[in-house]
Order: sequence, then structure tokens, then C-alpha cells
Amino acid sequence: MSLEEVFYQGIEEYIHKYFEINPLAATYLGIHKYDHLLPKGGWEGFREEEKFIKEFKEWYEGFKENDLSGLSFNARIDVELVERSIKLWEFQMYEWRLWAKYPSAPSTISSSIFILFGRDFAPFPIRLKSIVGRLERAPEYLRRSMEVLIEPVKKYIDIGIEISRQLTPSIEFLIHLSQSITGENEDIERMWRIHDILRDEVEEYINWLEDIKRDASDEYRIGPELFEKLLKIRGLGISSDEILELGIRYLKHFKEEARKLSKEIVGVEDVEKAREIVESDYPRDFNEIIKLYEESIERARAFIIEKRIAPVPEGENIKVLETPPFMAPVIPFAAYIGPAPYEDRKEGIYLVTRPSKESDFKRHNIYSISNTTVHEAYPGHHLQMVWATIHKNLPRLISIDTAFVEGWAHYCEDLMKEYGYDDTSKHRFVQVLDSIWRAVRVVVDVRLSRREMTFEEAVEMLVRETGMDRAAAEAEVKRYILSPGYQLSYLLGRHLFSKMRREVKEVLGDEFDDYKFHKIILESSGLPFNILKKLVLHEFQRL
Repeated sequence: MSLEEVFYQGIEEYIHKYFEINPLAATYLGIHKYDHLLPKGGWEGFREEEKFIKEFKEWYEGFKENDLSGLSFNARIDVELVERSIKLWEFQMYEWRLWAKYPSAPSTISSSIFILFGRDFAPFPIRLKSIVGRLERAPEYLRRSMEVLIEPVKKYIDIGIEISRQLTPSIEFLIHLSQSITGENEDIERMWRIHDILRDEVEEYINWLEDIKRDASDEYRIGPELFEKLLKIRGLGISSDEILELGIRYLKHFKEEARKLSKEIVGVEDVEKAREIVESDYPRDFNEIIKLYEESIERARAFIIEKRIAPVPEGENIKVLETPPFMAPVIPFAAYIGPAPYEDRKEGIYLVTRPSKESDFKRHNIYSISNTTVHEAYPGHHLQMVWATIHKNLPRLISIDTAFVEGWAHYCEDLMKEYGYDDTSKHRFVQVLDSIWRAVRVVVDVRLSRREMTFEEAVEMLVRETGMDRAAAEAEVKRYILSPGYQLSYLLGRHLFSKMRREVKEVLGDEFDDYKFHKIILESSGLPFNILKKLVLHEFQRL
């Protein structure tokens, strides 16, 4: 066995060990051996994960003692990525310690159920048995999770309570839906029994959270030192000061662009009037919204094939679904869940949140639907995730960077306009408004994470600069404090992709080709930017 084969076999063995202690990760990747299980939770679960990371690190350090010069270019990249993954795991476990601060168990239970319901990888009665298995383990998992919440944070507890209150109504909704598919049977009866038990457990859990909240910490921000370290581990090659400066500069530029486009729409520079005009063109019925998203997806897909913007693999598709109630608090408008690498079907799930008031309907105007589809579907998230699943490169699947994932989708918005897709003043205006939102995200993410801004100030900035209503802004900022460094990834990633495209064009001259460039990026499976450019230049030489 070659050294390269030893490396990939070792990775395969260790990641499958990880699936045993984190069944939800296995399900997301399409490995269904553990679909009926939940993590153990509590201190036993923590010790299992700690032991895994220690053993994995020891194996990796032992492997690196070999002469790696004979490895292929891509294998050397993957060796580097494994080290990054280990550093991120250690950072999350020992330094940030979100597991000790945030009551994540209700969210984990909800996610573990929904993914089995939403992904059509097996006949529904088979998936239903796994759903029942997870539900039966949910009460104990919820109780055990209380053991490790030793550094509770008030803001995190509020989010946990909000999600907890959605848990049993969401399960009741899924039971009714399951019953409409299968009719009355033993599994449905078991679900109702578990529902009643879990309802009482959740009520006790909420009461407990409210009790411990009184003495919980007021500090919900990661802090400047840990934030800087996180950015460094991610391999972005840029400091938080530089990222903040970038966000401020882009925000100024996009606001000027919005004023110019508003003049084309209204006749004078009036951004709010232009916003009213574009947002007035929206469907009044939620079913019509779903239909428009489906039509928009098909149109965008046909366009990128016709214009040879990027390769589209055979056999992929997207299913548009309503966002489940338990996920709606953190998905104000729309989101995408990618296909699983180890499933045969390359089907993505496109979630659209049902509007609760007229202003929410306006967010689904026809111009916004077009831009959101480009971002979430073609050639954005869906296309990128499909290619990542085709290659099944485990080191890359476990280390995919958010600046690549979100940056690619945001970069695609400009790219499609460059090729002439929906290139009207109204479509560009909506795109620029979305870009303003992404620039505000950069500023808020950095300042909030570095403790230079409060939760309330973050909400106010989003409302003031983007026109977002307060409830949506609050839901957004909840995501910021649970995932520092994620929200800045949209605009930063777009910036880095555009910069790389220009630089590679300069190096290659007439040899440069957009289709090849995008093909290499999509087939890279989500590398950090400090590695991606080297790969792009290397692969262009081979093509």
C-alpha cells in the first residue's frame, strides 16, 4: 500500500469512528447506519469526542513523520487540511467552548428529525422508523445535555428557550404529515406516545433554563483574541482589521450604486421609493411564491448551461419546501441544504419561509426571487455542493470553509449579471440591496465579535442600513453570536473570488477560460483561499 493510500484509508477509518459518536454528521453526509441514533450528550458524549480528537491527532502527527514529498499535489493539500480541521476542533472544544454555554440540544433534536424527513433517500416508512428511533432517544439526550451547560449565557439561553418552544409543535406537525403519508400504524402510535413524553420533558427543560438564566453570563460575544485566532485557523490570510476596512469600503460603494440605480427606476435618486417599486411586484399567495422559486431555478440552470458558465453534472435536482416551523426563527426568508455525498441522489433542499405579514411577502418579490435563486441554486450553493459530493473527498468535506461556500454563492450574483442574466435596473437594484446587507454583515460580524458592538446596536444597524424589519434583524443577529466569522464570509469570499479571477487572468492571459476556472473551483470541494489559488494555477497547467 502506498503512503498516499495509507493516508486516505486512515482518514476514512477515523471519520467513520467520528460518525459513531456524532450520528447526525453521518446522516448529513448520507451514511445511514446511525440514522436511528442521537449523540450520547452529557459528559459521556464530551469525553468520547475528546478521546476521538486526541487519537486522531496522534495518528496524524505520526503520519506526518513520513517523507511526504512523494505524495501527489492534491494529497499534500489534503494533509494540510486535516491539520486545519484538528485545530478547529480543538479551538471549538477547549477555547470557545460553545458547548458549555449554549443549550443546543433542542436544535440538534429538531435537525436530526427534519433531515430524515426532508431527504428522500429511502422509502418513507424506512425513514420513519429512524425518525421514531431518534425521537425515543430525545428525552434522555435532552436531560443529559443539561450536565455540560456549565457556563450558561443569557442570550444563548433565550435562543434555546425559543427553539425549545417550537420543538413539540413541530414534532406534532411532522406526526400529522407522516400519518397522511402512511396512514395509522405502529410507528405513528409510538410517535404520539413519545410526543407526550417529550412535551413534558421540554417543559421541564424550559423551566430549568429559565432558572439558570438568573445567574448566567451577560457576555455573548467571542472576544477579539479568540476571533482573530479563529480567522487565522480558517486560512483567510487577512486580519479582522482588514476585513472591517473592506466591509466599510464596500458599504459606501454599494450605497452609491443603489442611489444611481434608484434614479434609473424612479427618475431621481430615491432609494426608498425605488425599493417600494420593486417590492410591490410580489405574489400574494405562498403557493405562488413556491411556484415562482421552482420556475426561477429551472431558468437559471438552463442559462448557465447555455452560456457555458460552469459545468452542471447529470442527475442533480432541487426540491423546494416550506421551512419547518422550528427552523423559521433562524431562516427569515430562504436557505439551502445540500445533497449528501454518500447518497446516490444529488438532490438539494431549497427552504422558503412562509411570510407572517405583508412586509415578509414583499421580500419574495420577483426580482429578489431571481437573485436568491442564483445565490442558493444555480450556479450558487446547489451547484457547488453537488460537485463537492461527487468527489467524496473526506478531508475536504470535513474542512470546507464558509468563505468559500458563501463567497462562491455571492460571487455568482455578479457573475450572472456579467453574462446578462436578468440584467435590468430593477434586478441590479435588488442585487445591490443584498450586497449592502452583506457589507453590513461584515461590519456587524467583526465589531460584534470583537465586543465593539452590542446585540441591540447590531439589530439597529441592520434595520437602518438594509431596511430589514426588526424581527428579521433580531433573528439574524442571533445567528451572528452563535457563529462568529460566518456572516462576514459572504462578502469577503466574493471579494477573494473576484480578486483571484483577476489575478489568474493576468497570469494566464489568453489561456484563461471562465468555464475551466469555475470547473476547477467547483471540483476543489471548498478549499481555504490560502490554498485554492495554488490549486487553480496547478490545474490550469494540466488542462
